[in-house]
Amino acid sequence: MKESINITIVLGSAREERISEKVAKFVLEKTSLLDEVTVSLVDVKDFLFGRTIPPWQKDERTDIWKEIALKSDGFIFVVPEYNHGYPGEFKILLDSAHDEYIKKPALLVTVSDGPWGGARMAENLKPILNNFGIISLPSVLHTSFADKKFSDGKNPDDKYQEQLQKSLNQLVEYARSIN
Repeated sequence: MKESINITIVLGSAREERISEKVAKFVLEKTSLLDEVTVSLVDVKDFLFGRTIPPWQKDERTDIWKEIALKSDGFIFVVPEYNHGYPGEFKILLDSAHDEYIKKPALLVTVSDGPWGGARMAENLKPILNNFGIISLPSVLHTSFADKKFSDGKNPDDKYQEQLQKSLNQLVEYARSIN
């Protein structure tokens, strides 16, 4: 029997009424169905440090995140696009650790209520993830028109769900080959 893979989903926005929360919960539900995968959801709302805390600085507020990141075999970052970029609170969380990310794969799930699905933000974020030693999956799951796709408990169309499943399988494959 294969060892269980630990996947951490990070909800990358602390905004009120964030549509990315619905996307993250849907991704959590689908990831939970994978064999031999343990999954947890981390909300940046629970890590609002108020300022950037460098990874080398000892600070009990960042210790919890560092421990989660260390125990993770891979990540799913569910991040909305705000003005072609990513939320500051997500970057502050990322910056609070470093070595804990090295050689860990990540699936980037972008969220936007527009037609591009967060593609512009993904282009900004991928080099930053790579700088941490995170192995970004080649594909990004773009969630365009998220406000419509996830309105009123509605599930996204079959094509989106197929893309998600393919991306999840790829993430698990990467995590298994590295760990």
